Amino acid sequence: MYKNALYLTLGFAFSLAPIFAGDPHYVFTTVDFPGASSTQVAHINNRGEIAGLYNDVNGVFRAFYETNGVLTTVPGLAGQGPSEAGKVNKLGMVVGDYLDGSGIDHSFLFQTGSPLLTLDAPGAKGTQLVDVNALGTVMVGFVLDQKLAAHGVIRDHGSWTTFDYPGDHVSCTVAASLSDFGYVVGTVTIPGPAPKYPVCPGGAGEEHGYIRLPDKTFILLDVPHAQHQTVPLGINNFGMIVGGYADGNRTHGFLLADGRFTSIDVPGSTFTVVFGINDLGEITGTYKNEGGTPDCPATAPCGNFHGFRATLRH
Repeated sequence: MYKNALYLTLGFAFSLAPIFAGDPHYVFTTVDFPGASSTQVAHINNRGEIAGLYNDVNGVFRAFYETNGVLTTVPGLAGQGPSEAGKVNKLGMVVGDYLDGSGIDHSFLFQTGSPLLTLDAPGAKGTQLVDVNALGTVMVGFVLDQKLAAHGVIRDHGSWTTFDYPGDHVSCTVAASLSDFGYVVGTVTIPGPAPKYPVCPGGAGEEHGYIRLPDKTFILLDVPHAQHQTVPLGINNFGMIVGGYADGNRTHGFLLADGRFTSIDVPGSTFTVVFGINDLGEITGTYKNEGGTPDCPATAPCGNFHGFRATLRH
């Protein structure tokens, strides 16, 4: 495993250290889209509004967002394939992606009162945007090139920039979240033993987390004791980072704050991943607590899921 020290200056500094805190003292609330067999909650904004996906009655994943406390399917995607929403920002702008009839991934931007816009990076075989800043001017995600290799992407005021974690043997770079200060977190695949359930499309090897700094340099990020997989999925404006990791037995969520890693598991769950964190420290994600089958073990990312949101217990 790679171990690094990181100092982020967002009005404070913290360092990465292989320290696990105890009980994070979160109060969890299950989120299930009405009538859905599975729900996944992605990011949460500072108003407490969430976005994500659910499995409809036909078994197709559909993007949803929260408005005025109501979970609502993203309109404008009728006739398309599976879809997911990554985030709704404070202006009500929703970003996500969908598959067309040919199985090509496209990103979308939706805001109430305006038509849904399809966003495709020039020359890409597929585009998936997953996070948007507070002003709606910068978005991050990844693109697939013509060889179906994944590269991180930033859409800044309409201009697209792809990037890769530096190294000759990197096979996949995915951006998952950004802060309003220009910090980006994501996953990179480099040579090594592959995780049992990889999340990086087209990658072959160990999955590590990274932080991309505003000066475009990178820091590798690994949860201590993780087995071949650390997946950062969210960062807030105070530099707190959340995600998931595998320890050889199951998948756990994690929180990195003040230089300390905290393992997060929904009580009674067999699988937990944390996708988002806002500036109040509220977190969102997905979990499962059902028994396993030979085709879908209880600890695997398959089967029926529930979303969750959680607040710190004071």
